[in-house]
Amino acid sequence: MKYIRSLQGSRQQYVLGDVPLNIGRSSKNSIVLGEKIVSRFHARIEQSGQQSFLIDLNSMWGTYVNGKRISNQHLLAPGDIIKIGSSQWQFFVEPISQPIAPSTVNLTSKDGYAFISYARADSKIIDKLISRLKEAGYRVWVDRFGIGGGEHWRQEIVDAIENCTVFILALSPHSIRSENVRKEVDLADSAKRPIIPIELQQITNLPAKLKYQLAGIQRVNLATSFDAGFKQLLDAIESSIAPESAPWMTSLDTVRARSNPWLTLFILILVLFTCAVLFNLLF
Repeated sequence: MKYIRSLQGSRQQYVLGDVPLNIGRSSKNSIVLGEKIVSRFHARIEQSGQQSFLIDLNSMWGTYVNGKRISNQHLLAPGDIIKIGSSQWQFFVEPISQPIAPSTVNLTSKDGYAFISYARADSKIIDKLISRLKEAGYRVWVDRFGIGGGEHWRQEIVDAIENCTVFILALSPHSIRSENVRKEVDLADSAKRPIIPIELQQITNLPAKLKYQLAGIQRVNLATSFDAGFKQLLDAIESSIAPESAPWMTSLDTVRARSNPWLTLFILILVLFTCAVLFNLLF
């Protein structure tokens, strides 16, 4: 799946398909930008085979990619930042996937999952984390698959957090400044979801808006060693949820309590003694 996501806080997303994505001031465009420095028909993103091209439509103020004005068209690469007027968009390429439907989630069912809250700037390491969690048998929910960024998708995120089995908070200089991340942490705290903070980079001073929710919670350090930190994360997940509530983890083993052999022998002797007493009384 290929799409662009707004970097202006609204997190609007537009999936790229066979129909070109037109951008400009006119209401006839797919993305309408109301600024005077945006031309009526400013730019277009279109597909050509497996490639995506950003085409400037002879705009007066120009179309920019990664801070440089393009002359005619630009072959987009994952992570490219597109700037038109004051609006900025990032280009993503990801495997086609679907989020878990929150309406089907139950904490004691196989549909449990880990919700990951993170900043888009940390997507590369988050992709690695998602891959490793899936290899370990966990299901993962992230909000990158949402389309449009409207009220419906915001409700999807609320439902996903309130029904998640565990809430993983990825801490970085980017995420601790994100209002969206703060809102997600507030929702997880209100829903009493187990919160596991992981450090993608060392964080010495948390902002006040996160200190309260994370007070007394041990952080998992992925910054020094990802592999060592990932093992700590798995331990933290297992300790946060009861084994009988987590059949969603395919590799989770439950240790069965063994009977005390001396207790078993005592019960056997007691039963035999009772039988002997009864036999003497009856016969």
